[in-house]
Amino acid sequence: MEIKKLVKVGTSILLGATLFLQPISGIASANTTYKLNNTVNGYINAANAKNRSNARVKYNSGNYYIFKEHNGMLNISRNPRSAGAWINPADNKTPAKPVEEVVTKPAETSTQKKYAIGTLNNDNTFNLSVKTYGYVNAADANNHRNNKTLLEPGKFYVYKTHNGMINLSRSKGSAGSWVNPNNYKEVQAEIPQTSSKPKADTSSSPKLYSLSTFKYRGVINWSGMKFTWYSQRVLPGKGLNIPGRHVNKDGYVADKDGYIVIANSAPRGTIINTPFGYQGKVYDRGTHGNHMDVYVD
Repeated sequence: MEIKKLVKVGTSILLGATLFLQPISGIASANTTYKLNNTVNGYINAANAKNRSNARVKYNSGNYYIFKEHNGMLNISRNPRSAGAWINPADNKTPAKPVEEVVTKPAETSTQKKYAIGTLNNDNTFNLSVKTYGYVNAADANNHRNNKTLLEPGKFYVYKTHNGMINLSRSKGSAGSWVNPNNYKEVQAEIPQTSSKPKADTSSSPKLYSLSTFKYRGVINWSGMKFTWYSQRVLPGKGLNIPGRHVNKDGYVADKDGYIVIANSAPRGTIINTPFGYQGKVYDRGTHGNHMDVYVD
């Protein structure tokens, strides 16, 4: 086990050093993106990747940038300007279509329609999930101008819809305020409020796994969620703007309030319970749905 730990700690240094030994031909544009559909092995050079020998790191599914190409192998990284590990693209499997159908069918038969600010129910009610600006008319709501009120989260009745905008009221059959259901600006405005809340609640996030166990397993399935880890040694930190970012005593990257950093498709600032003794907060992208990528040292 000690040898494995030393290998992981030195992986980033070995990867960076080896990149200079690779041929300079085949460098891809920094804007070229690449999606991993599953976890693959990472190697320190293209030859090892091609022969699948001496794997040094695991790359989880998600979006990456292609830093370099050589002999059919790819060097990918989370940072478009930094080298990462070499992978064999043949290891990146295409998701089977039956799996996609199982995931999408519930959404197709759902009686609810989800928006950025909440959910429209089939009984013509609306569950508002975030504080949202209210406007006098649909045009103002559509253009995010002249807001007149601030609607608190809760259940509302839909009085009228127009041009994609919705008039929400606390009283059934009465006019209320117009809102923009896809008002991403107002969803993001809620993030500072979540960061000012009390420290992360450890009672709702039991410490069932140590970081060493988490790293050894690679994947932890808990409470209907899938947790994988990602080292900040691969992405040093310039890509994330996190207040009070630090590594806590257990080795997790955390913010000033003690929330450990998570990548997911949920709105930034969303609080997630984990089995690692800390609540997490979504700060980055790369995984979707119930798949949470946890940042570690």
